[in-house]
Amino acid sequence: MNGRSAWSAPHYATLAVLGLLVLLGVGILHSNTRVMARFDAVENQITELKQAVAQRPVAVAPASSQGPGVPVPEGKRVPSQGDWYIQGEVGEPETLNWIVTSGNTTQSIARYCLSRLIALDLDHPPAVVPGLATSWDVSTDKVTYTFHLRAGVRFSDGEPFSADDVLFTFNTIMDPAVNGHYVRSGLVDVEKVEKVDDLTVRVKYRKPYWKGLLAFGYAIRPIPRHWYEKEIPRFAKEKGIEKWAVVPGQPGFGEVFNQMRDVPPGTGPYMFKRGISWKPQESITVFQNPLSWEKEVAPWTYNLAALQWRFVHDRVAMEELFRKGDIDVITVDHDTWADNYSKDPVIAKIARHEVYDHTGLAYGLIVWNCRKPPFDDARVRRAMTMLMDRETIVREIYRGNARVAACISKPTYPEYSLDIEPWPFDPEKSRTLLAEAGWTDSNRDGILDRDGRDFEFEFKYPSGITFYRRYAALLRDACTKVGIRMSENPVEWSVFLEQYLDQNFQAASLGVSNSDPWLDPFEEWHSSQDVPRGNNNPGWRNPQADRLMEAMREEFDAKKRAEMFHEFNRLFHEDQPITQLIHPLVGVLVNRRFEDVTIRPTGLQMLDFWVKPENQKHR
Repeated sequence: MNGRSAWSAPHYATLAVLGLLVLLGVGILHSNTRVMARFDAVENQITELKQAVAQRPVAVAPASSQGPGVPVPEGKRVPSQGDWYIQGEVGEPETLNWIVTSGNTTQSIARYCLSRLIALDLDHPPAVVPGLATSWDVSTDKVTYTFHLRAGVRFSDGEPFSADDVLFTFNTIMDPAVNGHYVRSGLVDVEKVEKVDDLTVRVKYRKPYWKGLLAFGYAIRPIPRHWYEKEIPRFAKEKGIEKWAVVPGQPGFGEVFNQMRDVPPGTGPYMFKRGISWKPQESITVFQNPLSWEKEVAPWTYNLAALQWRFVHDRVAMEELFRKGDIDVITVDHDTWADNYSKDPVIAKIARHEVYDHTGLAYGLIVWNCRKPPFDDARVRRAMTMLMDRETIVREIYRGNARVAACISKPTYPEYSLDIEPWPFDPEKSRTLLAEAGWTDSNRDGILDRDGRDFEFEFKYPSGITFYRRYAALLRDACTKVGIRMSENPVEWSVFLEQYLDQNFQAASLGVSNSDPWLDPFEEWHSSQDVPRGNNNPGWRNPQADRLMEAMREEFDAKKRAEMFHEFNRLFHEDQPITQLIHPLVGVLVNRRFEDVTIRPTGLQMLDFWVKPENQKHR
């Protein structure tokens, strides 16, 4: 969902295990525990920030350089290099192919290995800075965008980067046989992309789109054409695939590309080493890229020799590994911190505790499959929302470090409708709505039924995450009291994600992260996105909302677009295709050996991290 992760998927929602996506996230509101321990203490800050971003322009921040070889700016230093950053993860991804999955770990790894054309200014969102494109031109009719690419960039295998790789990436995403709908949805109005010369790409839209520059420039992470032309034949032979092609759009290309799981050579600050980086059921490690243009332009960044994602399916075991120093960064539940870790002398000695918000962190939710009974009725979905005691979640699980969610953006954004009151926890009103929808206990067996069918459903969620289990317990108890039979099905994250994307669920709990701060609900809520592995995971269809979303895409006035968003929010609130749970703050423990641990508006960014030589553990 927009931009989601197991906290759901990346615009597009990045799908993430709520809390794990935040470690290297992209935030408008942030603080440490001394500044923001509770949402109810920062209402004034939220109001001020809301006013500050009310007219968020798509600004371009000054680039640190337009090319390599720039001297270190005054006040900057190049710190000691070396050591590893090890992050704990509950679930292992099925693939590291960023185009075919919106899974959070895959997207995080892609972020470090594959540069974007345009990058988000980490200190001043939503401003953008040059990436692989050093500049761009926009036509007066706002349908044509020309990107001027950075000269001298090479992939980590030494081959040069050019416009051919941008076109190859775009054509791969748009190939209908490639499972890339989650990113393809943001590019549906692109009419053509053409190579002007080796360092110039021209993109033409069918009609004006307010997010046109960003939809292409920020979404595209170029992959190497030369590598796939070599690897597709080798991979097809290895897998016994007889029909294959190396050109996107030709028969056989998509079938092979969808199965290729490794990260290709990239232009980012880190690189994937085949046969070394991925140890199944153990870890994924990426290593500093000696050819990185980003490191050459800004040599004081990306100082660690390697980044590792270590898979530990048991949360208790992961926390114990952190206490031993075998994992450097983990998220920590707020109640666990308050009741245990805040009083633990070992944790106090080795770790710093941070609590913050960031632009990528959106909301936790329950997704209802609107395509079939019983959740094809908006009255039933509203009734289910009224069975979820969200105030208890805020109070007991998050210890005040969250607020009940009512809209799909963030409370600091002008698109958020602060006048919409969240549906209350009200089992009696829920029972009334269910009766209006035809669900009554006609045979007096204690279970609601309609047309001879009992009201029963399966609640699916990622295993290994405590708060999902607690959400399920709260909902199950409330369902039992009104006569609904609910079963639980905790599923390992990679399996959960595949089942979720394949629409194999009745109700599912996960979280949403925003991959960028430029919200366009079309990309995940328009009915055209209700396709296999599309972004409209609930299968919600509302013709009035469709018309609004279509009109919003062509509205360049931010204030008018926000007004349309408020109208969309009211429709969404009534239909409840999802039950939004909470807007959380994230709690993180970071090993103290890291220097320059900074919480930016975009979250905790490890590009600043470095370790003094005497404190380095991995060499």
